[in-house]
Amino acid sequence: SSTHSDEGQLTEARHSYVCNRYLARRLLRRMEASDVDVFFPTMSAAKKAEVLKHAQSIKESDDTDDFQTGLDFDDAAGSREASRFKFVADVYEALMAAVLADLDGDMDRMWAVFRPDFQMPAAVVEGRLAD
Repeated sequence: SSTHSDEGQLTEARHSYVCNRYLARRLLRRMEASDVDVFFPTMSAAKKAEVLKHAQSIKESDDTDDFQTGLDFDDAAGSREASRFKFVADVYEALMAAVLADLDGDMDRMWAVFRPDFQMPAAVVEGRLAD
């Protein structure tokens, strides 16, 4: 459990959950093809196709990979992915803010909407941090 983790491990776990790579992957995991036009109405058709292709590849992976992806913040491939899809993470953050505003600042109700994106079995988190 987190009570047995040192400060460095907790910092890594926090970073994994709030980094652009993780947030982009969580939104893309939820995204359906029709959502691309809603979230990115001015994006070119080619860029929309790239987003959909990336979303499909994420959906084909295990969702616990998202946490590991967030932990791998030093690898070059991950940095390129984060840069290419930062705009998706920005949309996720804006979506969270919009939901919070619509709920008159009720953090509990907002958290109920987004909690699934930040829940992971403790064993998975601890195992990934131990690697």
